[in-house]
Amino acid sequence: MRMTVSMQACLIEGLGPIAAIRRSRDLTRGNRWTIFGIYLVFGAVAVIALLMVNSFTLGVLGPASAGFVIILTACIIQVYAMVLAAAIYHGLRVAKDGRQTDDIAAVFD
Repeated sequence: MRMTVSMQACLIEGLGPIAAIRRSRDLTRGNRWTIFGIYLVFGAVAVIALLMVNSFTLGVLGPASAGFVIILTACIIQVYAMVLAAAIYHGLRVAKDGRQTDDIAAVFD
């Protein structure tokens, strides 16, 4: 859980790889169990969604089409995982640094 937001720190704060890992460690300190719980719940929901899609598509579409739908579902889940990581990074930045959304979004200007 220490490196949960290292990619976001690297991209948004312009840090190198080692500095981004250190920054992620500092940001997640004191919140690692909460982050773990969030990812645990997200993972459980994702597995249940994949199992439901798998059983439905195998029964209705057959194996060839089911594979495509399962891969598409996995891609959608991955997008939500990336949004979740960005949301965690934003929440940690606001909590630790007192930075607001406008300050963080200024990196894209």
